[in-house]
Amino acid sequence: MNDTREIINVEHSAFLREEEIGDLRYANDDMIIIDNIQRLSRDWPAVRLNMLFVAYCREGRVQMNINGQSHMAYKGNLIICNGMQVLSNAMFSYDFAIDVLCISNRRVDEIIHTDNNAMDTFLYVNDNPILQLSEEEYGVYATYKDIFERKLRMPRHEYFSRSFDGMLTAAIYDFLAIIQRQRRDKGQVAPDSTTTSDHAKATVRKFLLLMVDDESQHHSVKYFADQLCITPKYLAAICKQQTGKTPSQWIREQMIEKIRSMLVNTTLSSKEIAQRLEFPNPSFFGRFVRQHLGCTPLEFRKRNK
Repeated sequence: MNDTREIINVEHSAFLREEEIGDLRYANDDMIIIDNIQRLSRDWPAVRLNMLFVAYCREGRVQMNINGQSHMAYKGNLIICNGMQVLSNAMFSYDFAIDVLCISNRRVDEIIHTDNNAMDTFLYVNDNPILQLSEEEYGVYATYKDIFERKLRMPRHEYFSRSFDGMLTAAIYDFLAIIQRQRRDKGQVAPDSTTTSDHAKATVRKFLLLMVDDESQHHSVKYFADQLCITPKYLAAICKQQTGKTPSQWIREQMIEKIRSMLVNTTLSSKEIAQRLEFPNPSFFGRFVRQHLGCTPLEFRKRNK
């Protein structure tokens, strides 16, 4: 393994250039439909898909790590990743079959920015990426799949892109409804964002995108607040209201995932990782790892090899 290999960020456009990613059924600037993604597990051990990723497991099963936690998806499960998660170490059963839909962040943002609770709903899948569809929900999914397939077989006409985009928007809202249903079943209540202004919601979205793109190079809330031309106190208030977490919590969680990936997917020493992530010294880095991963960097690496 390459010593410096870390998390590979895969943009929506990368799938358009990739000839061997799987059976590409349809692709435009905002949406991609692929029949098979098994190549990801062989070539990309740690991948952040910077897009909305929706996959329905038709047959078999897949086990993968999502943000360092092991998840298993079986036939009938829906896998949803919102672009903030890291996927790694996927293992598939011999009969594995999956339908995959990738939607660009740009298109998702255009849709959810008008909805008070949509962003919080997408954030919920950070810790709950595997959903079990009810019979009715599978019927909705199957209907969309059938409509998409029929649509793709039709001759292209001047309104094709607009009509397809309309179906895409409807599908996103139905995925949101599935997530919300599971959330209610678990008794988890979404934070109240009805009083949050559109500007505040847009600012929180920008903060989250900045944080992901930053690759854990900056650790302070003040840095991101400065980038957004607001005060740290204001960022903390709107972030907590909109997502249920403070900026510090989001930054810390991203940092922990970055460290976990670097320890597992590279051979960089603890000192080198500490330097790359701008910790004051290796001792401080070691204490941070013990506090959040429950063991020393060396012990964590040995346990996960």
